[in-house]
Amino acid sequence: MRKVCEFMQGNDHEYSINLTADDLQTKKDVERLFALASSYSIDPERITFEILEEIDIFENQSSLENIKILKSYGFKIAIDDFGTHHANFLSILSLEPDTIKIDMKYVRDIDTRPKNASLVRAI
Repeated sequence: MRKVCEFMQGNDHEYSINLTADDLQTKKDVERLFALASSYSIDPERITFEILEEIDIFENQSSLENIKILKSYGFKIAIDDFGTHHANFLSILSLEPDTIKIDMKYVRDIDTRPKNASLVRAI
C-alpha cells in the first residue's frame, strides 16, 4: 500500500489493490489503510480494493464490517473472480461492491457460447 501511495503522488490515475483475509481482520487494519492514504494526501476514491472471491470473508462478520468501513472512507470495493469460489449474489448484497470482476472462464468466448452470455447477463 505504501508503494502504491508513493506512486500515486506523481499522477491522478486510479489504482486497484488486492486485499487478503489478513488485511481485513481488524478495524485497526483498515484504519491503517486510510491513515496511509491520508498521509500521502491520496483521495480514497482513487483506490479500489479488490476482494478475491476465494477469500471466505462472507462468513466473517468483522471482515464484512471492515469492508463497510473502507467504503465509508471513500475507497471503492471490487469482487475479483466472481463466480469461482465463495461469492454469490448474496455476497453482492452484503458487500455492495462498486465493481464485480467476472471470472474469465465465463467471459471467454462469450460471443460464441450462449450459456456464457446468459450467465454474464444475469450477473
